[in-house]
Amino acid sequence: MECDDIGAWMFESSPDCVKLLDLDGRLLRMNRNGLCLMELESFGSLEGAPWSALWPAESRNTVAAAVAAARRGEVSRFRAPCATAQGTEKWWDVTVSAVRQGGAISHLLSVSRDVTELVKAIDASEQAREVAEQATRAKSVFVANLSHEIRTPLNAIVGLAQLLGASDLRPADQAQLAKIRQAGQHLLALIDDVLDLSKVETGRLTLNERDFDLKDVLDRVTGMLGDKARERGIALEVTVAPKVPTRVFGDPARLCQVLLNYTANALRFTDAGRIAIDIRLAARDDDSVLLHFDVIDSGRGLSEAEIERLFADFSQARQPVQGGSGLGLAICKRLARLMGGDVGVESEPGLGSRFWFTARLRERATDGTALAEFAEPPAVLAGKRILLVDDDDLNREVVQQLLEMAGSRVHTATNGREALDTLARGSYDAVLMDLFMPVMGGLEAMRLLRQHAAWQHLPVIAMSANVRPSDRAACAEAGASDFVAKPMDVGKLWSVLAHWTSRPVGGAAPAGHGDEFFAATIPGLLKP
Repeated sequence: MECDDIGAWMFESSPDCVKLLDLDGRLLRMNRNGLCLMELESFGSLEGAPWSALWPAESRNTVAAAVAAARRGEVSRFRAPCATAQGTEKWWDVTVSAVRQGGAISHLLSVSRDVTELVKAIDASEQAREVAEQATRAKSVFVANLSHEIRTPLNAIVGLAQLLGASDLRPADQAQLAKIRQAGQHLLALIDDVLDLSKVETGRLTLNERDFDLKDVLDRVTGMLGDKARERGIALEVTVAPKVPTRVFGDPARLCQVLLNYTANALRFTDAGRIAIDIRLAARDDDSVLLHFDVIDSGRGLSEAEIERLFADFSQARQPVQGGSGLGLAICKRLARLMGGDVGVESEPGLGSRFWFTARLRERATDGTALAEFAEPPAVLAGKRILLVDDDDLNREVVQQLLEMAGSRVHTATNGREALDTLARGSYDAVLMDLFMPVMGGLEAMRLLRQHAAWQHLPVIAMSANVRPSDRAACAEAGASDFVAKPMDVGKLWSVLAHWTSRPVGGAAPAGHGDEFFAATIPGLLKP
């Protein structure tokens, strides 16, 4: 077969639409597959016609540029739509190159591949991705709004239960009240699980790091679960290895969350025996320690199949469901990795389980200055003038009574405008400001408040059931000194107020809650 015959054979046998053009871009020839792809009966009507005439107007400049490039000896490629002779819309990947004879460019060659199905698949994928992203964004907004709506009445329930607990009640009433508090805390934990998963999915799960005492975290875990363990005759033991530092820098709430989840799961699946929480030092470098936490139970154990399902969203090891949202272990996995560690489990049916996780924390001196939580109202709050701003009557009543228990003198307002008017008529040591109120919200009120020189250094603590990093960032931008989440922990509320009302007026804010609050906004601001 001669070279010319080989070229002709390749031209005709190509599965693509191949066209031979003159140097002006006019059609000279098209292969048989090209006629089929273009839904043409014959080439005769196209011979000598400008190739660009086959293309829609919006693509003709691209075609002309490709022809010009090929005349210069360059290879040009583009993707564009072009209808067939029967009006069928198709997409084409086109390559245009020069044909040389005797070293000189004599013709141009166009090879067009039908990529219609590929383009449709890409478009469908892009549309699906956009729909998924919109759904994720919508879900995030929905979860945040739902959280706010649930947390607001829950704040009143938990707060009133705390107030009742401080009064003289019969033992039977105290027992019923304890159940109300327990139910409220359980509901709050479920809400937090769903919120945490939403943060994980959108990349907004962050750490709120500060100095803390590891013993406080362990005391909280045993305090919350110790009674339940004793009621079931299960020993709850804690062992801390000698080399484990007492004071560390990290997120105590997230660390406690993982330990609580592990220990609560152990209680759920242990009928008798013991549950041991063991902490040891896994590694140490110049400024941080890697701590290893074990939660060991003498319960029913897990099979290999059950272990494989652990740490996945909405997954529980055993059926039927024995309580919980099915999110706890999945969130524990994310939290441990966020803290520079990992998770794992070792178990056999009938022999109990050992759930472990690691976390990297920075070591601190034992005389650290982290603000302690108050078991009793701090004396510094006695006589302090506090302006409480909240549109919800029940929430306002609960917080007012909590502040008055500490000896504070409380004035109230129901919106931001009313708060500014009240501030103009008197002197206050601090302001507690809700964010979402009629007439004027808390953010706008804080911005206006900070414009007045007399109120530049007035402590303003934002209150909200919305606890996302973006919410904290918005408060910081508006001029908030600190942030407390609803439902409020009375010790946290007193602690924050004691911190801010004890600092010198106009002086620099000491390290503590303020630094913690503003540091917590930074990771959220850096997220896309």
